[in-house]
Amino acid sequence: MFLTFFLDKCILCFLAFGSIPIGFINRKNKFKKIENHKYAIFSTIIVNSFLIYVNKFFGLLGIFNFFLGNYLCLIGITGGIAVGKSTFCNYLKKKDVVIINADDITSQIYQPGSICYKKIVKHFGTDILNKDKSINRTLLRKIVFNNEENVKYINKITHTYIILQIIKECLKYKFLYFKYNVAIEAPLLIETNLYLLTSPVILLKSSVDNQIKRILHRDKNCTYDTAMSIIKNQLPTDEKIKFADIIINNDGDLLDLKMKCDVVYNKYLNSFF
Repeated sequence: MFLTFFLDKCILCFLAFGSIPIGFINRKNKFKKIENHKYAIFSTIIVNSFLIYVNKFFGLLGIFNFFLGNYLCLIGITGGIAVGKSTFCNYLKKKDVVIINADDITSQIYQPGSICYKKIVKHFGTDILNKDKSINRTLLRKIVFNNEENVKYINKITHTYIILQIIKECLKYKFLYFKYNVAIEAPLLIETNLYLLTSPVILLKSSVDNQIKRILHRDKNCTYDTAMSIIKNQLPTDEKIKFADIIINNDGDLLDLKMKCDVVYNKYLNSFF
């Protein structure tokens, strides 16, 4: 008797908590060019109607979990170097969108005393250090992006830490500050599979000529060859487009980018569904 009762509750609990991934999928499919968005909502209505009929508590729990799954989904913002990601994100911040910047988290791992700092110095030597013992990131960039093996090494020791910190920050804003629109700004959003946690995936792109101009403008110590090697070592834009839900071409001026940001926010981010 007890075993039957226990199994019945386990099945109801499974169905109720199964609404979390359905809600998450619902949010992701909202921006895809497929009809699964409607199917996710329809299946939730059927399952939770059944749960309410059988047990009101589990039915209400299922409805709550559907909204929770939808709520947990993050916004992904990505693109190559110097395509205007930071500027686009600054516009979104003004609309109360929380931005988790992967580059800001990356800078933390280069701080003296961190585990990643020690591994980087051990591998590349003390020649990459400034007088204050901080890592000269411009010099390190030149060394790394001129050697594919160095790129792989840096990615290997930094990606796990960065991903864990990003998830930690996102959960903080979701559950401590109750922010619905939390975005991850990451150049390697697709390469690190972080895009699986996000919807929509917003891809900013620009012509190579504009990318190089912007790189050289903001970093006077960077050479044309270094800028080109950085671009070549990143996943090609044509490949990133396959994963993107929204594509923004940023070859215009700041006003043009701001207008595109307004359209994206009002059309896609300013509503729960």
